[in-house]
Amino acid sequence: MKEKFALYRTTKKQLMQWVDLSESLTCVMSWFVIGLIFAQNAPLPKIAAKIPWSTKLPSRTQRLWRWLKNPRVNCALLSKSIAQRWLANFHDTTIYLVIDRTDINANHWLLFVGLCYRGRAFPLVWKVLPGKVSTSFARQRALLRVIEPMIDKSCRVVLLGDREFRSTALMGFCQRRGWHFRLRLKCDIWIRANRRWFQLRDLSLKPGERRYFQSVYITRKRRGPFHLACWLDIGGKDPWYIATDTKADAGTLLDFKKRFYVEPMFSDFKSRGLNLEETRIQNPQRIDRLLLVVVICYLFVTQQGMSCIRVGLRRFFEKTCRRFYSLYRLGELYFSHRFDSGQQIKFAFPRLC
Repeated sequence: MKEKFALYRTTKKQLMQWVDLSESLTCVMSWFVIGLIFAQNAPLPKIAAKIPWSTKLPSRTQRLWRWLKNPRVNCALLSKSIAQRWLANFHDTTIYLVIDRTDINANHWLLFVGLCYRGRAFPLVWKVLPGKVSTSFARQRALLRVIEPMIDKSCRVVLLGDREFRSTALMGFCQRRGWHFRLRLKCDIWIRANRRWFQLRDLSLKPGERRYFQSVYITRKRRGPFHLACWLDIGGKDPWYIATDTKADAGTLLDFKKRFYVEPMFSDFKSRGLNLEETRIQNPQRIDRLLLVVVICYLFVTQQGMSCIRVGLRRFFEKTCRRFYSLYRLGELYFSHRFDSGQQIKFAFPRLC
């Protein structure tokens, strides 16, 4: 029990430096994060069961519920504060941002902008929205505008996005800000290249084939000129058609592969980790606040996984011939081992740069 209270004290100290909340709200938030770390489940009763408050379980659950309903917990400002501190570490380097979306439950989905770093994605800003419709450019632009002033002018920015984020408006947004982009197109998009119009599906790529086009126009409205890299993986059925503002070559495809750094993160958020989809909360603002706690928990456990690798203990948790665990899952095992061994654990976010 004393180890859990020691972790609480370091968590509270760290959060008070990173977020602008009253002490009472920070106290509840700290225990919220610790409860989620131990529960590894997003439903509130399971989190409350892991918090050593001297009240009954329903009372503990209600206390967490009141925190989620509190309008003074401004999720947008808190997530912006964390993102600002991270991005301040980057100077004279290339920053890869990925924009994506995922379902949270049957009625809500998450629009997300993250930072690609060393094979994984770290969440920066997000928005929980109701419904199942595709995201509009206006919503995408609103999130990217939050990120824009945080990035040092000396950095080169590359935005990665899947087919839902293929709009020429988003490409223009990047160009006006001096950003680069690698955005995947749908196969039914019309392209003008080599003095003729055709749909991308008409290329009929063979497995392993790559083709590059320079100075093409996209859609019948002749948006461009842009450049295009096309590839069909051996054994794959779904070709990549990547629009870019720089010369299309093999580097374009390598850059776009970083977009898939978000997939393990979403998996850790949901069925293979924190089970975010099991929450019964239906209010978008409250889901947003719960997601803030989920993100902080994810960052802490990921940092534990990074520490495990850094001290050379990964071989004690999985075979060296094959990697079974994500960085998050490895961090979860390493944290449990340290806690059960009575080691002192300090709360910390992953170190970037």
